[in-house]
Amino acid sequence: MAAAHPGATVAVVGHVGSLTAGLNALCGLGARVWGAPLPHAVPFLVEWDGRSWRCEAWPG
Repeated sequence: MAAAHPGATVAVVGHVGSLTAGLNALCGLGARVWGAPLPHAVPFLVEWDGRSWRCEAWPG
């Protein structure tokens, strides 16, 4: 999605389980996300720095 919208803000909406698993893989969050799934309907920021994805905070 980011490649299709360079420089833009993109919103992703999904289910808690798939977002938790996908963001863990994308951002390399490790064990800190397991047992702390994303709360429902809570936005959070995922950023691309030109080399890798970052999830600075995990709201779970």
